[in-house]
Amino acid sequence: MQSHSTHRLSRSLLAFAICVAMLIVSYVQVAFTYSRYVQQQSAPASTPETKPDPKLKKEKNHPCPNCAPPGDQEIYMPLIDLPESQGSEMVFNSRSPKTVTVTPTFFRRDGLVLVCNPVEVQSTEIRYADIKQLLPEQYRREHNWGGFSLSYYGSNREIWSQFRFLRVNGGSNVDEFFTVKGESQAQELQAAWWAPELSESILALGNISDTATSATLDFGDNSVRSVYLQPHATEIVHNKTKSGQTAQSVVINVTGAAGSIVPTGLITTKDGRYNSVIRFYNPQSAKQPNLYANGFRLAHVTPHMVLRNTTDAPLAATPKFIPLSGAAANPVVSSEIILAPMKQRKWI
Repeated sequence: MQSHSTHRLSRSLLAFAICVAMLIVSYVQVAFTYSRYVQQQSAPASTPETKPDPKLKKEKNHPCPNCAPPGDQEIYMPLIDLPESQGSEMVFNSRSPKTVTVTPTFFRRDGLVLVCNPVEVQSTEIRYADIKQLLPEQYRREHNWGGFSLSYYGSNREIWSQFRFLRVNGGSNVDEFFTVKGESQAQELQAAWWAPELSESILALGNISDTATSATLDFGDNSVRSVYLQPHATEIVHNKTKSGQTAQSVVINVTGAAGSIVPTGLITTKDGRYNSVIRFYNPQSAKQPNLYANGFRLAHVTPHMVLRNTTDAPLAATPKFIPLSGAAANPVVSSEIILAPMKQRKWI
């Protein structure tokens, strides 16, 4: 009797549980239907049904919707071998979330191309290396190298590099800069620099293209040089300071294809007491009313500033110094400087 009663009670509880579950499901369905009804009633009657924009979906999923798609990339510099230097080093600088295969290519000064074994650069890796260790062993004792490039597949500047000439003339190091091959479009390049007494300016012009090219170099002392470059060749031009310290400049007019020549340079003295880099600019793309610099030291040093007018009309420049305290509202303002057309001037 007790067992029969227990079974009957179990069947009653099971039936009750099924009924409760059905009520819960019914309630959920009613609530969902009511919610959709409220949404439909609150929306404007004239609002058409909208479909997802595939472009917006693509932008949402793409980490950089405004960036160019991945492709073949190459960065280049025109000179890696300098007799005045006691060595050189470079650094692989990965900005990639993945491992990237990078191919080093060396160019002799006469234009011979030597493609070397690929290098695996890990994600976010920073690796220093003697650049000539990337060469096959039988080439490492040669001293006629001109340009150098790194190529890879990926995004623009996903892989970058820095290069340094070590202990130039026994003095300090000098950094040189890479150029993105696809961004080399200049027909004219200019530079201005301070040259101490008995110094020498060393300019290197590299042909980044597969065809021959040429250029003229107009120096601020009215001397003119012409260069003709075979594909991938490099030409080195020396310009010595004739007397005393002075402000120097050069205008490079590419007479071949625009962007085919990439220049670099440095200033050095024979005793190594002064070494510095020369930076080149395309005046057509570097026009701006204000120029800024930070870290301009004044204590325990002799600073030098060279200004150049890259236009055909006189210009006025007003130097302003902002204290380290950040008191930009109270800068130290110097007197106005008048620059003649296409002329440079040493200000301090």
